[in-house]
Amino acid sequence: SKQYQIRSIINNRVHENWNGNQVNRDNLIVIKPRDNLNAALLNCRSARKNACAIHNYILDNSIDVLALTETFLKQDDTENQIVFGELIPPGFKIHHIPRSTGKARGGVAVICREHLKMTFRSVFPAESFESMEVELTSKSSNIKFIVIYRVPPSNANKIKRSLFLKEFSKLLEKVETEPGKILIVGDINVHWDDELNSETKAFKSLLSSHNLHQ
Repeated sequence: SKQYQIRSIINNRVHENWNGNQVNRDNLIVIKPRDNLNAALLNCRSARKNACAIHNYILDNSIDVLALTETFLKQDDTENQIVFGELIPPGFKIHHIPRSTGKARGGVAVICREHLKMTFRSVFPAESFESMEVELTSKSSNIKFIVIYRVPPSNANKIKRSLFLKEFSKLLEKVETEPGKILIVGDINVHWDDELNSETKAFKSLLSSHNLHQ
Protein backbone atom coordinates (compact mmCIF):
# COMPACT_ATOMS: atom_id res chain seq x y z
CA SER A 1 0.00 0.00 0.00
CA LYS A 2 1.14 3.56 -0.70
CA GLN A 3 1.83 5.90 2.20
CA TYR A 4 0.79 9.56 2.25
CA GLN A 5 2.12 12.14 4.66
CA ILE A 6 -0.38 13.89 6.93
CA ARG A 7 0.70 17.20 8.44
CA SER A 8 0.66 17.17 12.24
CA ILE A 9 -0.09 20.18 14.42
CA ILE A 10 1.47 19.96 17.89
CA ASN A 11 0.68 22.21 20.84
CA ASN A 12 2.01 22.43 24.38
CA ARG A 13 -1.21 21.54 26.22
CA VAL A 14 -0.68 19.00 29.02
CA HIS A 15 -3.29 16.21 29.25
CA GLU A 16 -3.03 15.30 32.94
CA ASN A 17 -5.79 12.65 32.92
CA TRP A 18 -5.13 11.16 29.51
CA ASN A 19 -5.25 7.37 29.29
CA GLY A 20 -4.19 5.64 26.10
CA ASN A 21 -6.78 2.91 26.71
CA GLN A 22 -9.56 5.47 26.32
CA VAL A 23 -8.90 6.01 22.60
CA ASN A 24 -11.94 5.12 20.49
CA ARG A 25 -10.45 3.64 17.35
CA ASP A 26 -13.89 3.30 15.76
CA ASN A 27 -13.69 7.05 15.09
CA LEU A 28 -10.68 6.62 12.81
CA ILE A 29 -11.20 6.69 9.05
CA VAL A 30 -8.99 5.98 6.05
CA ILE A 31 -7.99 9.14 4.16
CA LYS A 32 -7.69 8.51 0.45
CA PRO A 33 -6.05 10.88 -2.07
CA ARG A 34 -8.25 12.54 -4.69
CA ASP A 35 -8.14 11.30 -8.28
CA ASN A 36 -8.26 14.86 -9.67
CA LEU A 37 -5.50 17.44 -9.24
CA ASN A 38 -6.15 20.85 -7.71
CA ALA A 39 -3.76 23.16 -9.58
CA ALA A 40 -3.21 26.90 -9.18
CA LEU A 41 -0.98 29.76 -10.34
CA LEU A 42 0.46 32.70 -8.41
CA ASN A 43 2.50 35.60 -9.73
CA CYS A 44 4.29 35.94 -6.40
CA ARG A 45 6.79 38.71 -7.15
CA SER A 46 9.40 37.28 -4.77
CA ALA A 47 9.04 33.84 -3.25
CA ARG A 48 11.37 34.99 -0.48
CA LYS A 49 9.21 37.91 0.67
CA ASN A 50 5.94 36.01 0.30
CA ALA A 51 7.06 32.56 1.44
CA CYS A 52 4.70 32.29 4.42
CA ALA A 53 1.70 33.57 2.46
CA ILE A 54 2.34 31.04 -0.32
CA HIS A 55 2.82 28.25 2.24
CA ASN A 56 -0.54 29.05 3.84
CA TYR A 57 -2.27 29.43 0.47
CA ILE A 58 -1.29 25.87 -0.48
CA LEU A 59 -2.62 24.42 2.78
CA ASP A 60 -5.76 26.57 3.04
CA ASN A 61 -6.86 25.70 -0.50
CA SER A 62 -5.77 22.03 -0.58
CA ILE A 63 -3.51 22.71 -3.56
CA ASP A 64 -1.84 19.71 -5.22
CA VAL A 65 0.24 21.61 -7.79
CA LEU A 66 1.17 25.29 -7.59
CA ALA A 67 2.94 27.20 -10.35
CA LEU A 68 4.85 30.36 -9.44
CA THR A 69 6.03 33.16 -11.70
CA GLU A 70 8.42 35.99 -10.85
CA THR A 71 9.99 34.02 -8.02
CA PHE A 72 13.08 36.28 -7.97
CA LEU A 73 15.13 33.25 -6.88
CA LYS A 74 18.76 32.83 -7.90
CA GLN A 75 20.52 29.76 -9.28
CA ASP A 76 23.05 28.92 -6.56
CA ASP A 77 21.69 31.05 -3.77
CA THR A 78 22.41 29.42 -0.40
CA GLU A 79 19.50 31.42 1.00
CA ASN A 80 17.19 29.36 -1.22
CA GLN A 81 17.24 26.52 1.29
CA ILE A 82 16.08 28.89 4.03
CA VAL A 83 13.35 30.22 1.75
CA PHE A 84 12.24 26.70 0.81
CA GLY A 85 11.92 25.84 4.49
CA GLU A 86 9.29 28.56 4.89
CA LEU A 87 7.80 28.24 1.41
CA ILE A 88 7.18 24.50 1.03
CA PRO A 89 4.69 22.74 3.33
CA PRO A 90 5.55 19.28 4.68
CA GLY A 91 4.79 16.62 2.08
CA PHE A 92 5.60 18.91 -0.87
CA LYS A 93 8.59 19.42 -3.17
CA ILE A 94 9.77 22.14 -5.58
CA HIS A 95 11.57 22.56 -8.89
CA HIS A 96 12.51 26.06 -10.01
CA ILE A 97 14.24 27.78 -12.90
CA PRO A 98 15.72 31.23 -12.18
CA ARG A 99 16.14 33.93 -14.78
CA SER A 100 19.43 33.22 -16.54
CA THR A 101 20.40 36.80 -17.39
CA GLY A 102 20.04 40.31 -16.01
CA LYS A 103 18.78 41.24 -12.58
CA ALA A 104 17.48 38.66 -10.10
CA ARG A 105 13.93 39.03 -11.34
CA GLY A 106 11.64 36.69 -13.19
CA GLY A 107 11.98 32.99 -12.56
CA VAL A 108 9.38 30.20 -12.55
CA ALA A 109 8.73 27.28 -10.21
CA VAL A 110 6.41 24.35 -9.56
CA ILE A 111 5.51 23.09 -6.08
CA CYS A 112 3.66 19.78 -5.88
CA ARG A 113 2.78 17.02 -3.46
CA GLU A 114 5.47 14.42 -2.90
CA HIS A 115 3.26 11.51 -3.98
CA LEU A 116 3.18 13.01 -7.49
CA LYS A 117 6.13 12.10 -9.67
CA MET A 118 7.52 15.36 -11.06
CA THR A 119 10.03 14.98 -13.88
CA PHE A 120 11.78 18.04 -15.30
CA ARG A 121 11.54 18.03 -19.10
CA SER A 122 12.84 21.21 -20.65
CA VAL A 123 13.19 24.96 -20.79
CA PHE A 124 12.01 26.30 -24.13
CA PRO A 125 14.57 28.74 -25.61
CA ALA A 126 12.81 32.09 -26.04
CA GLU A 127 13.52 35.78 -25.65
CA SER A 128 9.96 36.93 -24.99
CA PHE A 129 9.08 34.54 -22.16
CA GLU A 130 10.57 32.31 -19.48
CA SER A 131 9.25 28.79 -19.17
CA MET A 132 9.61 25.38 -17.60
CA GLU A 133 8.03 22.09 -18.58
CA VAL A 134 7.62 19.27 -16.08
CA GLU A 135 5.80 15.98 -16.40
CA LEU A 136 3.41 15.20 -13.55
CA THR A 137 2.49 11.55 -13.10
CA SER A 138 -0.09 10.26 -10.68
CA LYS A 139 -1.95 6.98 -10.37
CA SER A 140 -4.66 8.16 -12.75
CA SER A 141 -3.06 10.74 -15.06
CA ASN A 142 0.01 11.97 -16.91
CA ILE A 143 0.23 15.70 -17.61
CA LYS A 144 2.72 17.96 -19.33
CA PHE A 145 2.64 20.97 -17.00
CA ILE A 146 4.13 24.12 -18.54
CA VAL A 147 4.69 27.37 -16.64
CA ILE A 148 5.26 30.60 -18.55
CA TYR A 149 6.17 34.12 -17.55
CA ARG A 150 6.03 36.62 -20.39
CA VAL A 151 8.61 39.36 -20.07
CA PRO A 152 6.85 42.72 -20.61
CA PRO A 153 8.19 44.35 -23.81
CA SER A 154 10.03 47.62 -23.19
CA ASN A 155 12.58 49.95 -24.71
CA ALA A 156 15.12 48.67 -22.22
CA ASN A 157 14.92 44.97 -23.18
CA LYS A 158 14.16 45.74 -26.87
CA ILE A 159 11.67 42.87 -27.05
CA LYS A 160 9.00 43.43 -29.69
CA ARG A 161 5.42 42.60 -28.76
CA SER A 162 4.97 40.49 -31.90
CA LEU A 163 7.85 38.18 -30.90
CA PHE A 164 5.80 36.49 -28.18
CA LEU A 165 3.21 35.03 -30.55
CA LYS A 166 5.93 33.70 -32.84
CA GLU A 167 7.87 32.00 -30.05
CA PHE A 168 4.77 30.75 -28.24
CA SER A 169 3.56 29.20 -31.50
CA LYS A 170 6.83 27.27 -31.77
CA LEU A 171 6.42 26.05 -28.19
CA LEU A 172 2.93 24.73 -28.99
CA GLU A 173 4.22 22.99 -32.11
CA LYS A 174 6.80 21.23 -29.96
CA VAL A 175 4.58 20.06 -27.11
CA GLU A 176 1.60 18.96 -29.21
CA THR A 177 3.73 16.25 -30.83
CA GLU A 178 4.50 14.73 -27.43
CA PRO A 179 2.21 12.15 -25.75
CA GLY A 180 0.05 13.06 -22.76
CA LYS A 181 -2.28 15.86 -21.75
CA ILE A 182 -1.13 19.48 -21.80
CA LEU A 183 -1.75 22.13 -19.15
CA ILE A 184 -0.20 25.56 -19.73
CA VAL A 185 -0.36 28.19 -16.98
CA GLY A 186 1.38 31.48 -16.49
CA ASP A 187 1.46 35.23 -16.54
CA ILE A 188 0.97 35.86 -20.27
CA ASN A 189 0.23 39.60 -20.08
CA VAL A 190 -2.57 39.40 -22.65
CA HIS A 191 -5.84 41.31 -22.12
CA TRP A 192 -8.08 38.24 -22.47
CA ASP A 193 -11.39 40.09 -22.02
CA ASP A 194 -10.59 42.82 -24.57
CA GLU A 195 -12.21 41.40 -27.69
CA LEU A 196 -11.11 44.40 -29.79
CA ASN A 197 -7.42 44.05 -28.93
CA SER A 198 -5.49 42.78 -31.96
CA GLU A 199 -3.01 40.82 -29.85
CA THR A 200 -5.83 39.18 -27.91
CA LYS A 201 -7.52 38.13 -31.15
CA ALA A 202 -4.27 36.68 -32.49
CA PHE A 203 -3.55 34.83 -29.23
CA LYS A 204 -7.03 33.27 -29.07
CA SER A 205 -6.77 32.27 -32.71
CA LEU A 206 -3.42 30.62 -32.03
CA LEU A 207 -4.85 28.60 -29.15
CA SER A 208 -7.83 27.55 -31.23
CA SER A 209 -5.63 26.40 -34.11
CA HIS A 210 -3.87 24.02 -31.69
CA ASN A 211 -7.16 22.79 -30.14
CA LEU A 212 -6.40 24.50 -26.84
CA HIS A 213 -8.86 26.51 -24.74
CA GLN A 214 -9.02 28.49 -21.52
